[in-house]
Amino acid sequence: MRHILPRESQPAIHPCSLSNQGNRASGFTLRKGTRPSFMLKTLFLVAILGDLLQAVLRIVFKQSVIYSESLPFSPSPHHGWIPRPSTRNLLLFPSGPPRLITHNSLGHYEKEPDQFGTCTPITVLLGETVSLGYELPLSDNLSRSLEFHTTSRNFYNASVRNYSTSQVVARYIATYDQLPNHDQILFMFNLNMPRRDITIHEAGKSTLFTHGNHKPLPVIHMSDLVFADANGNVHRSPCSQPLMSPLTRRSILISGPSALKNYYPYSDIKNIDKSLDHSSLSKLPPSCWPYHWRLSFEYLQALALFAQERNIYLFIASTLGYYNLSQFCIGEPSPNGFNLDQIPERLYLSRLNSCDNISYLDTYSHASQYLQSNPSKVEKFIVSKNYAYYTRSGVNLLAQSLASLMSVSPCP
Repeated sequence: MRHILPRESQPAIHPCSLSNQGNRASGFTLRKGTRPSFMLKTLFLVAILGDLLQAVLRIVFKQSVIYSESLPFSPSPHHGWIPRPSTRNLLLFPSGPPRLITHNSLGHYEKEPDQFGTCTPITVLLGETVSLGYELPLSDNLSRSLEFHTTSRNFYNASVRNYSTSQVVARYIATYDQLPNHDQILFMFNLNMPRRDITIHEAGKSTLFTHGNHKPLPVIHMSDLVFADANGNVHRSPCSQPLMSPLTRRSILISGPSALKNYYPYSDIKNIDKSLDHSSLSKLPPSCWPYHWRLSFEYLQALALFAQERNIYLFIASTLGYYNLSQFCIGEPSPNGFNLDQIPERLYLSRLNSCDNISYLDTYSHASQYLQSNPSKVEKFIVSKNYAYYTRSGVNLLAQSLASLMSVSPCP
């Protein structure tokens, strides 16, 4: 537990500051007979048109225009990145119309903390991209849907895009005094969180490498997978660059350098999860668990201790991720998904139920029972397999499951 919480003195590495030495081999070749001057003129023309489009959008919306939902954030020496407070950004999603996203004074996609008042009990919602809900209007996101289904409680959404378990915990503790006064925490756990705890990933940099015992390895290319194995050893697995990657990563077509999201063929740590026997491992003491699950468990224990000292009850619930939800729906299951009795987080996080002030909410079990009686395609709940954001039906399904499970929990 010594290195669970941030040590403010140690700097983090943000993706924008990583070495670009790996850019020497772009994989881009000219076809025979192609004139470089023609291609350069074409790219220059596209760049000008892109900048003109951005200028028009800036004038229309009177705000900065962001073409990736990863960009309304600033590098942080202690959290990888943090959302920028009191900003408005136009986000263009792969599916659906553009959406103007407003961050409140704490950088959250939520109403201002002082708008919640003190008359109704408050639950702070912690999580990452899926529970954050950029893809839906604020009036339709998970917090508002939970308020509809519980009626006697308000929910403040403090989720941050792409965060790992450690980043969620560290950021909550750092901002605790600024949040509305609350007596409950609802931690929405995503299956991606443990692998983010042991990798340098999208949200700046894992706090393991910032605050843990491991010295960061040099990253030759931003697509390299840097991870710690079950023995605590740190590795780097190089990843080859895709075609035209220098253009897509350093494009000035829209909103300046680094404006476009990095679409790289990341080696994925979740492949390791697919190869493990979680049913057997989860029955062992936590010290024998796979390294990334052991770390997530310890971070959640640290959060539970922090909450207990402040008389706050902690709920930990599974986010209904595309990979696993598709196993219960009509159609072809995802090859990356797990059957109900093999979903790792159900097996590991249920062990937290032995703690005094924690309840694990098994939303997958509740959702699977609902879908047995109401067969549906996964597309009803999730935007697409590539962008696993919730539709309104998806948010409603999750909120119904959470409200039902919270109502029968042993929470005082």
